[in-house]
Amino acid sequence: AELILSQTRGAWLGALVGVLVVCVLLNCKLLLVGLAGVVLAGLFVPQVNTRLADLEPDSDQPYAENSLTWRLDQWSRLWPAADDSPVLGGGPGTAVLLTGKEAHNDYMKMLVDTGVLGLAAYLVFVIGAIAVAWRALRRVRRLARSDPGAPVAHPWVEALFAGIFAYALAAAAAAAGENLIDNVTFLWTALPLLAVAGWALRAEPEQLTLDRSRP
Repeated sequence: AELILSQTRGAWLGALVGVLVVCVLLNCKLLLVGLAGVVLAGLFVPQVNTRLADLEPDSDQPYAENSLTWRLDQWSRLWPAADDSPVLGGGPGTAVLLTGKEAHNDYMKMLVDTGVLGLAAYLVFVIGAIAVAWRALRRVRRLARSDPGAPVAHPWVEALFAGIFAYALAAAAAAAGENLIDNVTFLWTALPLLAVAGWALRAEPEQLTLDRSRP
């Protein structure tokens, strides 16, 4: 309910990617339920239907940050700035100084503010987050495959790491249309989840079973 009432399409996109990824990883049958829910919400929930149809800026507020058209225009205005200092960028805050608005695209922001080097570092973070989450999920899933007597990860543990992997993918997708990298709340959420994924790569198999009878 809070997600719908926020009327933030970037958050909707991120949530959609995350939910669909979890459905595919845990139970493909849930994918049909998820897709049906998305279609029904888009058709019959007024707040969602109105926002999805609002792709053009208001004629009275042509620069309002409420449309896909505005974002495309913002990115086209920022793109030439990357040529001024392609390696190191113009420095933190350059995107805002040039247009008076945030880039609404973390990849573009990193390119303009910090150049190719900064963008490369950011991509290493994004790809690394996805890779760590995926490796943790794979380890949890294959615990019992190598040894028939090995402890099996608890279903809730598998669901947790499926969610972390989906979160990493959703964040990478949402970053293409929102301002995430400057959001402290996002970092305080993402980094602990990645730390949990990193721990799972080193944890003993027994620690991933949630079986208190084991040492």
